[in-house]
Amino acid sequence: MEIRICEGSSLDLLDRWIPSNGRTSFHRRRFEQQVAGSGTYLVAWLDQRPVGHLLILWTGCAADESRHWPVRCPELNALGVWPPRQRRQGIGRALLGRAEAMVAERGYVAVGLGVADDNPDAFRLYQRLGYTTRVGRYVDRWTWVDHDGVERQEAEPCTFLAKSLT
Repeated sequence: MEIRICEGSSLDLLDRWIPSNGRTSFHRRRFEQQVAGSGTYLVAWLDQRPVGHLLILWTGCAADESRHWPVRCPELNALGVWPPRQRRQGIGRALLGRAEAMVAERGYVAVGLGVADDNPDAFRLYQRLGYTTRVGRYVDRWTWVDHDGVERQEAEPCTFLAKSLT
């Protein structure tokens, strides 16, 4: 497996192998954040096919609730492994490890991520990987356009966890 920073030439392959909901390309939106300088979009490749992704948000959590948190750090976001049969094989851990190394290389002493309240398996995994500081609770909000062209709004209660990189 190889983990690389996303390139524009990979977007069509990403959309083909790791589909997005509706018309909105999940990958193009993440790549646009990278082009704007606010993120780095990592892609895991296995046998020339994308099997996972993770976005480093250098500006940290964007939720309004985060303004009052005692910890400000880059956020690891949009972690995913596809197809589901590829999960629990170390791809997600490898993406997290690469992202943590990149964050540390830029001089940050901590990194964080949000975990949905209805995802206890992910919560336990993140705690085992050192994300033990509960920084705050927030509602993650995002929009996407469905196949009929209707913009959909989503909201998911989450907990932000942080990990020391020192």
